Amino acid sequence: MIYNPSTGTFVYSSNLFPTVNYGPTASSAIVLDASLVTGKDNYVYGVIKGTYFFKIHPTTKAVTTIESTANSKVRLIEDEFRNLYYISTTDIFRYAY
Repeated sequence: MIYNPSTGTFVYSSNLFPTVNYGPTASSAIVLDASLVTGKDNYVYGVIKGTYFFKIHPTTKAVTTIESTANSKVRLIEDEFRNLYYISTTDIFRYAY
């Protein structure tokens, strides 16, 4: 979803990961499930549900899945040099542009 703060409306919406489902059978609360960061190449990078590491083209909104293994990718961060890292429950990985 893309939100326009000037109009107070969402101007774009798409289900990019239909396999990500939060059904009523979930037995616990979800505290942190996704992270988004705008990279130095202007793509929007993200992780969701501990499975997908992806990037979204800033103009076309085309999604490229970079990795889709369930290794508990729970957080995406950027350092002061604008390098991206994604963190699993036990490891940290640097993404090379």
